[in-house]
Amino acid sequence: MGWGPAKLYRIKFASDERRALEEIRDQGTQKARKFKRALSFLLSDEGRYGPAMKNADIVATTGLSYSSLERFGKRCCEVGLLAALDPIPREKGPREIKITGEVEAHITRLACAHWFAWMSLPNNFSLKREIRDLQRREI
Repeated sequence: MGWGPAKLYRIKFASDERRALEEIRDQGTQKARKFKRALSFLLSDEGRYGPAMKNADIVATTGLSYSSLERFGKRCCEVGLLAALDPIPREKGPREIKITGEVEAHITRLACAHWFAWMSLPNNFSLKREIRDLQRREI
């Protein structure tokens, strides 16, 4: 189909590994990430039952990038098929929450209270009109 870089990692699956990948593909209840990885492994299988497609064809079929295919192939060779299907766990946990919902609500309440108090003053008619005009222009 198209040109692409040569494969760095050759993948050959035994029949039981290929069956496990086909089950993941056919189940339809897996996460999209795992499904795409399984599909890319099936298409790149150079074993007895695999189609051994070129990377360019796999990229066109799955929508993955060349670098992703190479990373998946490398990981499959390093840690094995089943471990390569799952994402690598993060070293760091989720970020610490710095502002709680209560603090955020308080800030919003203060900002809105000052805005409505200022807008309700009768002497600011011309300023109000200018602000509304600016708001319409920004939209």
